Amino acid sequence: MTVLDLITEALAEIGAYAQGEVPSAADAQFALSKLNRMIDSWNAQRLFVYDLTFQQFTLVPGLAPHTIGPVGATFTVAKRPVRIEAANIVLNNVAPAVLSPLNIRDDGWWQNQRVPNVTTTLPTDLYYSPTFPNGSLYFWAVPSVAYGVQLWLWEILVEYTSLVTTISLPQGYRSALVYSLAEELCPSFGKVLSPSLAMLAAKSREIVKSPNSMSPNISTMDAGLPDANYSSLPSFNWRVGSSGY
Repeated sequence: MTVLDLITEALAEIGAYAQGEVPSAADAQFALSKLNRMIDSWNAQRLFVYDLTFQQFTLVPGLAPHTIGPVGATFTVAKRPVRIEAANIVLNNVAPAVLSPLNIRDDGWWQNQRVPNVTTTLPTDLYYSPTFPNGSLYFWAVPSVAYGVQLWLWEILVEYTSLVTTISLPQGYRSALVYSLAEELCPSFGKVLSPSLAMLAAKSREIVKSPNSMSPNISTMDAGLPDANYSSLPSFNWRVGSSGY
C-alpha cells in the first residue's frame, strides 16, 4: 500500500471520489499534508506508540544538560522525544557491559535539587525537560566519565514526503489511518461526517490503542486490604470471616 493508495481510499470513504478514481494532484497533496498532521498528533500520544526501543548514546563528561533531537543535539534522533520512559548507564569499561538503571525524575524533583551541578563518575538520576526543537537531559549528578547511556524512547510513526512511498506498519494501523484521515478530510471537501464512518474510525483507533496500553501494577500489603494506617481498629480477615482486636 502506498501513501496515494491510502489517500485514495480515504477520499472514496467520504464520497469525494468514486471508487477507482484517482485524486487530482492538488487534492492528493492536500490530503498528504492532512495525513502528516494527523500522524504528528498521534506521535504525541502514548497509546498510538506500538513499540518502545532502547537507543544507545555516549555521555559527554562535564556537559549539562545533554540535548536530544534533530538540530545539532548531543544525541541525534529524528524527532525530540515526547518523554523518556526509562534509562540505563552502560558501564562499558567491563566485559560484559553492566547496566546501571537511572531514576527518571519529574519537574518537582529537579526544582528541589539544591546541588544540580555536582559531578560524579556514575549518575543515578535523570530529569528530562521536553524543550524544543531538542529536548534537554539533566543527569544527576553530572557525569565525569564517557559511559554509554541507553534511553527507552517511543517508536514514532513516520511522516511521509512522497505519495509513492510504501506504508509499512503493524496490524491495525491501515484501517485506523484510512478511516481517521477520512474523518479529517470531510470538512475540507464539503462532506458531512456520517455516524457510520465516525464509528468505524473510533473502532479502528481503539484496535490500535488496545495492545499499546499498559495495565498498572496493583498491590496490597496482604491478601486483603491494607490496614497499616488503622492499627487501632479491628482488622477483618475476609478469608476466614474473623476480626482481630
